Amino acid sequence: MRPLSRVPTIAAPHFSTAEPVRLSGDDPAATVWPAGEHTPRVIMQRVGEWCWIEVDDVASYRFPADSVDRGVRADAFPVAGVAESVVFDLYYRTVVPVALQVYGFESMHGTALEHGGGAVLLCAPSRTGKSTLAQALADAGWQPLADDGLVWEAREGSHEGIYLHPIPFSLMLRQPVPSAPDPAGSAPRARPLPAAGEPGRRDAVPVRAVLLLERTAGGEPAAARLGRREAFTRLLAPSYALTLADKERKARMMAAYLRLAGTVPVFAFQYPSGYERLPEVVGFVERLLARGVLRM
Repeated sequence: MRPLSRVPTIAAPHFSTAEPVRLSGDDPAATVWPAGEHTPRVIMQRVGEWCWIEVDDVASYRFPADSVDRGVRADAFPVAGVAESVVFDLYYRTVVPVALQVYGFESMHGTALEHGGGAVLLCAPSRTGKSTLAQALADAGWQPLADDGLVWEAREGSHEGIYLHPIPFSLMLRQPVPSAPDPAGSAPRARPLPAAGEPGRRDAVPVRAVLLLERTAGGEPAAARLGRREAFTRLLAPSYALTLADKERKARMMAAYLRLAGTVPVFAFQYPSGYERLPEVVGFVERLLARGVLRM
């Protein structure tokens, strides 16, 4: 596997009024993420020297298929009437992780926070409560690093290990998480979403654990460490890949995920639903850390 020691640079998208290339989900060369209950359809495809990403009813984006320094520089073609903030948000959540995957890094769906100098990744399908749990952990002093798109690399040599590359973001909550009651006993109040992540941050953070989340109707929080084989299989589910037709790139991707599964603790983590249970869940995760299971 070729070394990827350079930290990627991420430039803001350049807005264009030109007509974008139109992609078709029926084209066998295209990669399609179907629309969900709360998410639009996304189509990705390489066309000549460009990789194109089309997000239904929002915008199209293009970035060079090859990058000398693996930095991300893209053009955005917004649909008329769509707010710039939405175009920017999708750029950082979707386009940047995919572009960096094309340039040799690995990308996956999830949320990440820093604790004690290391990154803990929370992975699960949409609407499983990743961002809500992340907000609760942030309230307990953890530092959010990424939401939706996680960009990482497996390094060799003197800095061997798995490293996360933070990119700008805002935690995307389906509904506000109530704050704790104040000392006077008044009712909890909904509070605003946190500000975007640190746009100027360039340093990578070593990955110390992955929690594969499963929200349950009740019961107690529980975590079971997975063996390498099961961890590898389950980690591939949230992975991003523009195409698997490139055999060399696919081989590097599989090798990177094997390294992740073999060197970082991966846990199947079950936790109960309900805002009132969040302090208990946060306490459980922090006790897991305190026992040294995830200690650096």
